[in-house]
Amino acid sequence: MPRIDISETISRIDFPEKVWEWLDLFGDIVAETQREAMHQDRTFLADTPFKRILLCTINKDLSTLHAIYILLRCELIHQASSHVRLLCESLITLKYISLKSKSRSGLFWGYADIEAYEISSSILDWESSTANPVHVKRLRAFQESVSGKYAKAKETYTFADKKGRRRSFSNWCNKSISAQARECGPIFQRLYELVYKHSGDRFLIVGIITNLMLS
Repeated sequence: MPRIDISETISRIDFPEKVWEWLDLFGDIVAETQREAMHQDRTFLADTPFKRILLCTINKDLSTLHAIYILLRCELIHQASSHVRLLCESLITLKYISLKSKSRSGLFWGYADIEAYEISSSILDWESSTANPVHVKRLRAFQESVSGKYAKAKETYTFADKKGRRRSFSNWCNKSISAQARECGPIFQRLYELVYKHSGDRFLIVGIITNLMLS
């Protein structure tokens, strides 16, 4: 099967001129952001838990921006909208962590023990009867190896509800993205509202991302 000719695909897209101008600006901003990130990477030392989060998040978000740009150039609006949401959630979470970077960074990294155990449990529950027995055996061994960390982490990631019953956190901070956005202030709350209520509008998508990158 021949490779998809992205250049040819893009040349067939019939965007209004204003959208093309926004997309060109967005592309220039993405490229400049990538260059700046590479420049900073030469001297940036991720020597704290928060700095490690910052480094991982920036690398992930740069990849997301590239994906959004390509999807928009190909007029894959719904797919771009999904990636815009991912970017929005990532930015809000990073800002939320930064407000109390020391304690929240610990919670963020520590939740990996919860996720590792629960993801492996879900896979075993649904796939162990049909998957390759060798793979199932390896996954069971992995689950057993993290079970101690999981049991210890559960003490941290639980809370008492209004009736005094112990409940598990819904995520690493037990707060939705909308709740995190509210704590981050009006700018991030506005970002959340715009992205989640109008993510199907291609003009707005490009405008939101471009303005976000310029701010």
